Amino acid sequence: MSIESISMEKDKYTTEEVDNNLVLHKNNGKRLEEVRKAKGKKQSEVAEVLGLTRQTVAAIEKGDRPCKMEEYERLAEFYDCSVNYLKDVKSSLSNPETISTDILLQLREEVEGEKLAPEALERSMESYQKFINAYSRLDELNETSIRKNFPPERTITRRRFSETLAETLALQERNRLGLGEQPVDDLRNLLEMEVGIRSLYDDLPSPMGGLFAFRDKTGGIVLVNQNQRPEQCLWTLVRCYGCMLHDRYRPGIAYTTPPEKPDAKERFAERFAACFLMPTAGVMRHYYNIFEVNNDFLVTDLSQMARSFHALPETMVKRLAELQLVKRDIVDRIRNEREKDGNGTTPNHVTTRFSQRYLTSAVQAYQDGKLKIDGLAEILRMDTEGAQKIVDDWLTREQELLNGITERFVPLNSLANRIIRYP
Repeated sequence: MSIESISMEKDKYTTEEVDNNLVLHKNNGKRLEEVRKAKGKKQSEVAEVLGLTRQTVAAIEKGDRPCKMEEYERLAEFYDCSVNYLKDVKSSLSNPETISTDILLQLREEVEGEKLAPEALERSMESYQKFINAYSRLDELNETSIRKNFPPERTITRRRFSETLAETLALQERNRLGLGEQPVDDLRNLLEMEVGIRSLYDDLPSPMGGLFAFRDKTGGIVLVNQNQRPEQCLWTLVRCYGCMLHDRYRPGIAYTTPPEKPDAKERFAERFAACFLMPTAGVMRHYYNIFEVNNDFLVTDLSQMARSFHALPETMVKRLAELQLVKRDIVDRIRNEREKDGNGTTPNHVTTRFSQRYLTSAVQAYQDGKLKIDGLAEILRMDTEGAQKIVDDWLTREQELLNGITERFVPLNSLANRIIRYP
């Protein structure tokens, strides 16, 4: 988005937001000039790499014209560094006061020319900011903080190695988190408690599957389109997780349908999700165990295996084909059958919309008198009657757990704080 177009939208965005955008462009331009001089390059050389005139490069460095993401990527390759190094985002964008402005600006640039309408992005960003504010308020009220346990950032230095890097990082992450090779139940809450990825399942416009960003202050924040099947929601969450491992400070959008010609980052994200959710050793072990017992691998076996790994059947069979365990033509057959049956959608359930930690924090603040029922309802995005029902149900399950009579699954990490404080 150009400076001129931002100025023309002053009636839509506040003057303060426009001023912040201008300052951001100035800072980014100054950083690009510093890097260019440090690398001993001339503006004419940069212009040739970007396919621009020298005057345009000068305008970028002055902050009169924003540098587009594809231009950042070309410069990163030209200077042999990361995009984050060019933006120096660790120091300039970690301030929570500017989080909505800088993320929104970058996302507007990303969706420029895409099939997502600007109005849809604005609505999604409004929900995103509301979620950040509510979660930050809960942590402040409860005097708690989320654990941020991200590994060092890894940059894709060679585009053709993106999928290899994704598979390597997926295996490393599973080992780092002690997940081994088996399927993981309740992965969403595990990623929040062990890594620091806060997530909200929300109503997002099609074709947006998810929206994500990372900042030092908040950790990873992911909005997932809940109008998908549960397996697709989990896939989107893990895909966004992968993006934050290799290009941490660059916010992005995960679409429900991958592009026909995916770039390096798209290939990386898809491969990471596949290898993290369906690790090679675990998938092969399951397959051969089934084959040894039945001396065959049937469609019913495929469905059972897909449920074990929390994946759609077509996703599972694609992974099996990659490992040369089934023929590739089966992938198309399964996909066609799924299209005949219809993909279906996931109804809106409050119990799955928020993570266990978010719900626990909200109920904790209410029980301690730090939130009134209307404040709790606002944080849970429902009416007061629904919020009270959440509290009553939560306390009932907690009491059953404390009495040792419950047989229903309640993640222990979601109640540990209250059990310790109220023995």
